[in-house]
Amino acid sequence: MLTRPNDSEFAPFQKIYIDTVGDDVMSELSQQREDFCNYIDGLTDEQLDYKYSEDKWSIKEVIVHIIDTERIFAYRALSFCRGEKENLPGFDQDVYMSNVSVDHMDKEYLYNFFNITRYSSLIMFKGFRDTDWDIIGKASNYNMSVRSFPYMLAGHLNHHFNILKERYV
Repeated sequence: MLTRPNDSEFAPFQKIYIDTVGDDVMSELSQQREDFCNYIDGLTDEQLDYKYSEDKWSIKEVIVHIIDTERIFAYRALSFCRGEKENLPGFDQDVYMSNVSVDHMDKEYLYNFFNITRYSSLIMFKGFRDTDWDIIGKASNYNMSVRSFPYMLAGHLNHHFNILKERYV
């Protein structure tokens, strides 16, 4: 059964994200999918390109960052479930964002990319056995349980969605 991870099951810096998530993380992930897709759908092209400061990411870039993070964390969860024993590498979000061009990405593309990515994570998580949630692996030199990943994904989106609503649109 999927239960909330304890503090020893994830990197200390991830606590601020995980603490924003309720106990029923699968329902929250599903509701976020709907809510964030509705948010994207309600944006104009001009809003998608908006930055609240020159040194900040545009809304398009924030959406791509959310998707990148989701894919990486889902991969880590899958790797641990499949028996990976190696320390999985970290990723530098700023390097990732400096190596992507979002100019050609329109609202429909971003909507579909997020929607399908989140749906893929949900389906994967539903396929895990109760014992899979207890598996511990290593990523970015931190021990992490498989159970921490759904909470991290929900908390990461909560964090960025709040910033988008407060500072952007």
